[in-house]
Amino acid sequence: VITSVDVTIFRPRTDVVDRRFLNQVFSTNSWFLTVNEMCGGTTHKRISRGALGRIKILLPDIKEQNKIADILSDMDEDIVELNCKLDKVRNIKQAMSQNLLTGKIRLV
Repeated sequence: VITSVDVTIFRPRTDVVDRRFLNQVFSTNSWFLTVNEMCGGTTHKRISRGALGRIKILLPDIKEQNKIADILSDMDEDIVELNCKLDKVRNIKQAMSQNLLTGKIRLV
């Protein structure tokens, strides 16, 4: 349970908006810049619900949103897999560097 005046629950109609598509929109730099421009406050920047509701989001038809969301979700999964592989390679490199630099392994 979350209780805060700083939380807005947004439940779009699923026959009009693909939530995965909307999640991608909400993750863009453009979205953050737009929201940031509309924020007020000096110590804690906030955006009012009214201002948030005035932000225009361009929505293609639901079928196009589904296709876009599928593609971007697949790409996100690929990025996660590639980051895991990159982490493994970095760990191998670090171990190899440690062994080579301490003389545990010598090159002939």
